[in-house]
Amino acid sequence: MKDAPTLLRRTMAAIVMPALLLPLLAGCGAAEASCEKTYEELTLSVPGVITADVTCVRRFGDEREGGTVTVDASTKQGVVAVMEDVLRAYAASPDLKHAESPYMYFTNKDGSIGTAPTDLGFNGTPSLRNIREHYGIEPG
Repeated sequence: MKDAPTLLRRTMAAIVMPALLLPLLAGCGAAEASCEKTYEELTLSVPGVITADVTCVRRFGDEREGGTVTVDASTKQGVVAVMEDVLRAYAASPDLKHAESPYMYFTNKDGSIGTAPTDLGFNGTPSLRNIREHYGIEPG
């Protein structure tokens, strides 16, 4: 049988450790919700955007942003034009960090036309720093 001090330490650790981690885990949910709200509001502020479904992950060094944006356009050029306006809105926002790399897929209402930033000459998913440099925009 374990001595009383060892048993007491283990019991306290089993109770205290989860209590200490709970605020950290709760903070992740709040950070994710704040990120999603920021991206959705910015996206929906752009003329031609119908819906924005954004998911943010903020867990232990794993930070990702992505989603699907539905636009009111009937041609590929129209979808690309709205996408470009959304990327410019992201670039101008001081609420978004340079290192963030939002992976957004843009589609028209019926889903028959889709596009992503590679159609604007970006190599893969661009970071906000890349988008800002591409358009020469400094966040205000």
